[in-house]
Amino acid sequence: MHVFIFQEVNYRIRKFSPAPGDLSADSDTINPMKHKRYFAAAVALILAGISLLVLYLVQPVTLPINGAQTRVLSPRAVGVRQPVQIILWLDGNRQQLVSAAVYPSEILRESGVLLFPGDQLWVDGRQTTSSQPLSAARVHTIQVLRKNHLAANTFPDETLGLALARQGNPLFGLDTLSVSEDSPVSAQAYSIGRVQQILELTLTSLPYQKQRQFDPNRELNTETIVQTGQPGLAVNLNRVRLVNGIKTGSDASKTIQLAAAVDEILRVGTQAVVKTTTVEGTTFDYWFSAPMYATTYAPTEGGGPTTYSGQPVTHGVAAVIRAWYPAMAGQPIYVTGYGYATIEDIGGGIPGKPWIDLAYDDATYQAWSGWVTVYFLPPVAPAIIEILN
Repeated sequence: MHVFIFQEVNYRIRKFSPAPGDLSADSDTINPMKHKRYFAAAVALILAGISLLVLYLVQPVTLPINGAQTRVLSPRAVGVRQPVQIILWLDGNRQQLVSAAVYPSEILRESGVLLFPGDQLWVDGRQTTSSQPLSAARVHTIQVLRKNHLAANTFPDETLGLALARQGNPLFGLDTLSVSEDSPVSAQAYSIGRVQQILELTLTSLPYQKQRQFDPNRELNTETIVQTGQPGLAVNLNRVRLVNGIKTGSDASKTIQLAAAVDEILRVGTQAVVKTTTVEGTTFDYWFSAPMYATTYAPTEGGGPTTYSGQPVTHGVAAVIRAWYPAMAGQPIYVTGYGYATIEDIGGGIPGKPWIDLAYDDATYQAWSGWVTVYFLPPVAPAIIEILN
């Protein structure tokens, strides 16, 4: 606290009449207006200092509490305490408590338990006072023994559960005991199952799809990405049970979508434009080109003597799959590494590949395969554009 003392000043104003031409003032004379200005300035500075002090004391503080950012108005310091897990034994009854209190006396008071003269308080197997602070890093056992239950400082009705509690090794939560907690300590061997449940989180990427939008005002065989695809994200929650640190099983898992996938959108041109090009020394006009996987055949090499259209199987004849043939029958093409051809035949194709079969006669047959570029020559066939897109 700051105390400011202001001394009252009495001003005495003495009237005087300076001699003509004398500009000097009497040394004992005080200018009252001047002192009033000084006094007002001093008060203003003091008030400003008090305001800054108040602002400093009430400025907000951001605290991370259990993973969340919390803003509080704090004077100088803020204390945050994790809750303490407690096993409370009272008159042979066992309770599980969770409290943010620091001292056993506070925890007992919260539970409505009063200590009377002669009562004993045991914490984690040791007799102690109610003012001994507890740590939040472990489970604590608090036992209250009433005066009328005590005999020569021994514990009445000794059971396995009470013995474990006094040893600071109590059962808590889902923990299991191979025998009853009410069994005598020396009755038989026992085992403790420390049970934990943990939540396993698995992130999964969700694939996005590709959508094609056809644009008749854009040139054929051109594509523009209108929307970039983004994979989605999902989390799989699986609750696992551990007994003494060993995984024993898990509950049904649950998947939660965190972010939906965003599809990729392609704008594909469908307007055929006739162009001129020179390939392998040959100049020709074309309106569409596409990479295709080529194989070869001949009359005695699986082709037979005539094509599906009735033409002889010879160089200059090509075959496509049955689904393409109705739209491509009679279409003139140019194939790199082969030359000019006309689509006249049907073949089996290769799954997953755009396929074309190139014919030879028996005398000139060449067995080869590989990727080629197929140029579609005028006239423009709209049905072929729809198939290839």
